[in-house]
Amino acid sequence: MTQAPLAKARERRVWMFCIALVSLAVVLGAYTVVRYPATGHRLPFLALLAMFFVSEMIVVHVYHDAHSHSFSLSEAVVVIGVLTATPSTMVLAQACAVLVVFAGIRRLPAVKVVFNLGQFLLL
Repeated sequence: MTQAPLAKARERRVWMFCIALVSLAVVLGAYTVVRYPATGHRLPFLALLAMFFVSEMIVVHVYHDAHSHSFSLSEAVVVIGVLTATPSTMVLAQACAVLVVFAGIRRLPAVKVVFNLGQFLLL
C-alpha cells in the first residue's frame, strides 16, 4: 500500500471516532437534560454563553521541559452553570462557545473542533 491510502484510512478512523464521541455526548446529554430538573435560580443563556466564551479565550499555558499544556477556566463556568442555570441552557451555551472559539477565532482544523466539542459535551 502506498502512503496516501493509509493516510486516508487513518483519517477516516479518526473522523469515525470523533463522530461516535459527539453522538455519545448528544445521547447522554439528552438523557441527562430530560431526567434532572433545573435548579431554582435562572441564569440567562447569553450571560452563560459570554462566560464560556471568555473562559475559552483566556487560556493558561504551562511549560515544562519540552512540553506545554494549556488549561482553560471553563470548569469554573460549569460549576456556576450547574448551580444557576438549567441543564439544557448550560450544555447549549458551552457547545456554542466552543464552536465559536475553536472554529471561528482559533481556526482549528475541523477534526479537532469536532473532537473537542464531543469532549466538552461529555463534561
